[in-house]
Amino acid sequence: MLDGFPWFTSDSGFSTPALADLYGNGRTEIVEGGAQTAGLANGVQYSNGGHIRVLAPTGNAGTGSPSGGLVCEYNTTQEVDSSPAVGPFLGGGAVGIVSGTGTYWKGASSTDEVLALTAHCKLAWSDKLDAATMSSPALVDLFGTGRLDVVEGTSNGHGSGTVYALDGATGKVLWRAPAPGEVMGGVVAAELEKGQMDVVVVGTGGAEVLDGRDGRLVATLGRFIGFQNSALVTHDPNGAVGITVAGYDAHNVGTIVHYEVPGPGGAPVGAAGSWPELHRDPQLNGWAG
Repeated sequence: MLDGFPWFTSDSGFSTPALADLYGNGRTEIVEGGAQTAGLANGVQYSNGGHIRVLAPTGNAGTGSPSGGLVCEYNTTQEVDSSPAVGPFLGGGAVGIVSGTGTYWKGASSTDEVLALTAHCKLAWSDKLDAATMSSPALVDLFGTGRLDVVEGTSNGHGSGTVYALDGATGKVLWRAPAPGEVMGGVVAAELEKGQMDVVVVGTGGAEVLDGRDGRLVATLGRFIGFQNSALVTHDPNGAVGITVAGYDAHNVGTIVHYEVPGPGGAPVGAAGSWPELHRDPQLNGWAG
């Protein structure tokens, strides 16, 4: 256990933290989402809802408080179960934080929202989508311009959802497409066709590949398999691009399926502008910089 940890979050955390040098000073800040129940703890009065927080890399070390070392936070009326993504997607290439929320607090105004914050936890934009935004957003260069946009999947709790592409600078909806069931884990993206990003979305009703430019259905990878996570896109030893998905069949039997796509010309699946797995890389940094 490092000095300064554990850090007191005051309530549950289902979100995977992101690690990023938010301020360009060589320090790795911790960006985390969490839930919150009203109450008093360590001298702080909390209300029902949730948080998106930035913590110092040293945690609470030297502060004298279990929750010391908090750089900034944004408080929401809904818990934050979505895992934040961090990268230079805001206007002018500024670094921002984007996350969905959760569903615990019924009727909360932040339900079904995607929230984009500045590196100092100020709200840059927000979007109300058609259903729950518990899945984790991806930051993707959808149009090959070097600019990152936000891709998010939703879950309506009744077997269906939607994939949204949102302008990184403004939150404007660029396109939306039906998802194969409810999106629970998060979408991923990689260059499956030469010169463009494709979006791989898995849901409770199967797996699909969408054209990153307009959301058009490119390929159906599988039906009648349920997924509650993210696909994994890899370079396979034979030069092909691999797509691995893990879920369950109609009999609740665990299933892992691996697909291969002919390589698009040597571009690495983890190149700038791609998001090939949950939180982007094997270290789960959640950082697109």
